[in-house]
Amino acid sequence: MSEGKPARTDNRGQWTIKHADLGPEFQNLVRMAAERQGQTVGAFVVETLRERATTLLKSDSEGTPRGTPPARLEDVAASLTTRMDEMFGTLAERQAASLARFEREQAERLARMRRGRWRR
Repeated sequence: MSEGKPARTDNRGQWTIKHADLGPEFQNLVRMAAERQGQTVGAFVVETLRERATTLLKSDSEGTPRGTPPARLEDVAASLTTRMDEMFGTLAERQAASLARFEREQAERLARMRRGRWRR
């Protein structure tokens, strides 16, 4: 034990992992991801590994959760088409409203310019 530093008395676990792919680049990647999530490296690694391990244990060999019906294009085509139509309709309405507003504003500006130019 070093001088002035008491030994840790908490119950934190420790796990040492050695692998050729655990180089400085990988460690930096994990550190940056943890910072982006607002977590410590340890908390990030534990959360990420727990999520992945749980998914693997609850899934089939391809990573699909058990009991999930296969998605076929025929099964979702109608709902996707309907949703896309709604989205495109909304987009077209927004564009039409913006275009009308821009045309009105431009007409007003041109009218002001004409009044100002011929008023002498």
